Amino acid sequence: MMSCERNVGRRRRCYETDRLLNESDRPQDADRGGPDLMEDAVVTCAPHTDGLALAHVMAEQGFGSLPVVNQDRKLVGMVSEYDLLQAIIEGRDPRKITAAELITKKKVLSVTEQTALVELANLFQDHYVTRIPVVRDGKLIGLVARRDLVYGYIRALQYWS
Repeated sequence: MMSCERNVGRRRRCYETDRLLNESDRPQDADRGGPDLMEDAVVTCAPHTDGLALAHVMAEQGFGSLPVVNQDRKLVGMVSEYDLLQAIIEGRDPRKITAAELITKKKVLSVTEQTALVELANLFQDHYVTRIPVVRDGKLIGLVARRDLVYGYIRALQYWS
């Protein structure tokens, strides 16, 4: 049973974000980074989504991980290619396991709209992840990718060179 969906939204890249990387010209709200870089048209899956459906979505969409949300869009966790591969190595049948069984039991790594760009960069590097969910009151509102942060930095270099 396929139970993944794309949240209707748009890709946001705010060029004001480019200035946030230059400490001397930072605007007053420069500590905010999440919403300026995040993708708010997010493909998600439900806790009951089976491993085979997860693998298909990840392969077709080119994602290495998917956020797992409940019916209220509350973030339950993230499931990754690593999680799927580990299950396969353990001899588990992807058709018979669910996203809820695959997600890490630790607290899911997430940020809010107010997360500073420097903190966001450190989270990417310290936790070896490529995508971090953005939440508001525990509900998923978007994802920010490591490449979006790099893109923002590259764009900033064009202005400061």
